[in-house]
This record gives sequence, structure tokens and C-alpha cells, in this order.
Amino acid sequence: MTVRSRLAVIATTAVVAGALSVASAPADAATPPWAGYRIKAGASADAGWMGGRKLGSARVYRIDPVKRNVSTGYKPARRVPNLDGKRGASARATARAAYIVSNYGGRRDAIQAAGVDAAVYHLLKGGSWKIGKSRGSQRINQTGRNRKYVRSYAQTMLKDSAQFAGPYRKELTTTTAAVGSATKAQLKVRSASGKALSGKRVRFTYPGADPVVTYTDASGSAVAYFTVASSTPASVTSTVAGLPEWRLIVRPAKNRKASRVAIADRVATVSATSRVAVVGSQTVSVSNTASTLKVGSLLSGQYTVAGGSGTRTITRNAYGPFSTASTSCGTGTPVHTSAVSETSNGTRPLPAVKATTSGYYRWAVEAGSNETSTAATACGTAVRVQKQAWVSQSRPSGKSVQVRKGAGFDVDVKVSGFDRSEPHNVVSRLYGPFASKDGARCVESKRVAGKNQLRNVSSNGTYNMSNAAVQRSGWYVWQTTLSNGDLVLGDVSGCGVPYQVVD
Repeated sequence: MTVRSRLAVIATTAVVAGALSVASAPADAATPPWAGYRIKAGASADAGWMGGRKLGSARVYRIDPVKRNVSTGYKPARRVPNLDGKRGASARATARAAYIVSNYGGRRDAIQAAGVDAAVYHLLKGGSWKIGKSRGSQRINQTGRNRKYVRSYAQTMLKDSAQFAGPYRKELTTTTAAVGSATKAQLKVRSASGKALSGKRVRFTYPGADPVVTYTDASGSAVAYFTVASSTPASVTSTVAGLPEWRLIVRPAKNRKASRVAIADRVATVSATSRVAVVGSQTVSVSNTASTLKVGSLLSGQYTVAGGSGTRTITRNAYGPFSTASTSCGTGTPVHTSAVSETSNGTRPLPAVKATTSGYYRWAVEAGSNETSTAATACGTAVRVQKQAWVSQSRPSGKSVQVRKGAGFDVDVKVSGFDRSEPHNVVSRLYGPFASKDGARCVESKRVAGKNQLRNVSSNGTYNMSNAAVQRSGWYVWQTTLSNGDLVLGDVSGCGVPYQVVD
């Protein structure tokens, strides 16, 4: 849930009442009230109104509570990374206040606007204006019946600004690549406190290539790949737009007795650049990203070419699927083959090839020879790709739910998902007796000893398991297990197919 969503939940019952507070606010020709609450009037800038104001088309918040509560004109806006330096608010407090005004100050909601007001004074003035101190609490309490929501909003904003406010840390790295292969560009974006910024839109650019637009993941990272087309050094640039500002956008008052205001709802853009190192190669090694995968995954990894020079052709072949891990490269027809021309050494990602069936796969990479380099070949270790199978159970056609003591009853088992023949065991276990059908559970303490029904299978199909007969009345249920194999993964059915045993 986003911060704005959490804030909205807190005040679901209070928004209407809060919005109505605007109508009875005191007038101010230069910065009339926009969203918030009328509070006790006074001579200071923090009196009379708690919330956001309008300044032309902008939404603004006063930031000098001890200045006079007077109308004034305003000077042009400027971005301020450190509001008062040694005399007052620190750069960190300024950045947090800027985050709050930028991220939350533009929404027309009385409670939220009042929360912004309280949090900004808490950070920029401090002292008795802190939320838990005398003036801070006094102003919040004067908002009336929604005061607890205003306080909660402000506290949440302060907590989130401590984690997510800028200035933002950005780190862009690129991998070494040969001509014709791909470089991996990875951007990491974090707040000033080191918190990862997820879900942020990132635009990567590289000369001669189409831009790549993606989003940061939970770790604050975004990745793009670009094919290196030339040995001439070039740089990848990453740009993240729409971040909450870390600089307070301030309009000074022309009347020196009046408070300055901070403009809300403004965003910032950050960028980073990294030069791609283009180098050459001649001994070859191959490594896989993982030793075991599931069908549908990518056979990813990397290869390294070193020691060569000049232009060479690098051929990448993926072989498989094999039934055993010992089968070597070059057996059969490759499931993928591609070649690139390279003039430099280094480590590059293997092509993205999807494993569509179970089995063992191997990557083979060959660096071709030229006038200054001999050919080199490497065969990577086998990657096991497993297929998930499924097992379900049902009552055999024509079988009654109710059976007599000593009479046999059974279950049909359906096995699916096999994409190859492989020996497995299917075991159906009986559980009971239970006093009611609804109370039946497949737990070990209720398993009926000696009634396991075993069958060997090697492919998809529907199989009838042997009958079980019991001498105690009550309800019984089945559960079936399909064993794991080397290349086909097993499964456990649901607990069901009830039978009632009666006298």
C-alpha cells in the first residue's frame, strides 16, 4: 500500500468534515486558504489557518511561523537545499520538509494539508512547534474533531520523509563488453537514508540504440542491456523523473515581516552516466546463473573470453535437452545458435533462451581464430531443467459415497504435466474415521495404517488405485502423493473424495 493510500485509510471517516473547513477560513488576498482548517486567529503567521494556501495557480505553505500574519507580495521562486544554514533548519530538515510538501502538499484534502502544515513547522522551526510540543499540539487541537487524524497524518509524513527524502543516491554501472555483445547497465536509486526507491520510472539511453524504459525493483535497481556496436568508447545515461523534491522551492516575501512560502507538488529529476568499457578476448569459459531451473525459465549465464586480439567471431550454442547430465556439448542439434563479431576481451551475458521442455542443457562457446589468435572452445556444466507435474483425485464412476464395513472403496488418480517418460510412485493414503464429512482432515494422526495404495507410473493418465476396506464406521478421505523424479517434479493432491462407512 502506498503512503497516500495509508493516509487515506486513516481518515476515511473524516475527509468530508475536513473539506468543509475551507469555507469558514479567514481571508488573505495574497495567499488565500486552499485546503485545511480555520484555527484561532492571532498576529503570527501560524495563526488563523492550518493547511495549504493558494498563490496564483500554485499551492503553497507558510514556513516562518513567528513572522507576522499579514498579506504581501512575493519574490521569484528559488530552490533551497539548506533553508537557514547555521541559523536554523539543517539541510536534512530542509530536504525532509521539501519531500513532504512535494509529495503530499498538492492534494486538496483538509486533513492532509493540515498534516503537511504541522510536519513542515515540526521540521523547519522545531521547538514548541514540534507535533508533541505546546504550540504544535495547540494548533492541531484547534482543528476540531479531526485533530487525531491530522496528528496521525503528520506523524506518518515525518516517518516516511525520514526514510525516503533526498538528496537521492544514484549509482550507475555498466559491464565490460566486446563489440557485438551486450553491456548490462544497472542503476541503483536510494534515498538519503539509504532506503531503496522501488517502482520509479527509469529511462536508459546509449548512443546508436533505442532508449530503454523500465522501473526500479524492490531493491531500487533497474537494468537495461545495450548491444555495443563500436569499439569507440561511449556512455550509458540513466534518468529518473518525477521524484519528490529534496530542495524546498521557496518564494520570499516582499514584506520582510511576512512569512516565506514553499511551493507544493513540484518534482525533481536525477540522472547518472557510466562509460562502457569495450575490450577484447581468447581463452573461453562459461558459467551458468543456476544449476537447476524449471521449464519456462531462461538458460541464462555468462561467458568470458580473454587473451585474444583483433576481430573474432564468437559462436554461442545451447545443446539439449539430454536425459543425463553427462552428455557433452556437440551432441545433437543445438536448440539455439547465434554468433557475434567481437574485437575485445571480457565477460558477457549469454543469449536469453527459454527452456521449453525438461532435460539437461549445456552452453558451448567458441571464439574463432584470426591472424593473431587461435580458436578456443568451452563447454559449460549441465543445467537441469525440471517440469512440474500435478496429481488430482476423484471418485470412480458409479461408486457410492456410502459403503458398508468390510467393503472396499477406492479412488481414481489423474496425473498430468509429464513431458517425458520417467518412473514415479503414486501413493494414495486413507485418513479416518471422522465423525462428520466437514470435520475430515488429512493429518498423520488420522492416517489409517496399512491402507496405503501404491502404483508405479511413468506418464500422464488416469489410474485407479486399489480398494481399501475398514471395520470402523465413520467418514474417510483420501490424499495422493506423486513422488519427485530427476526431471519431473512431484505433487500432492488436495484432501478429499470422502466416503462414509456404515454398519
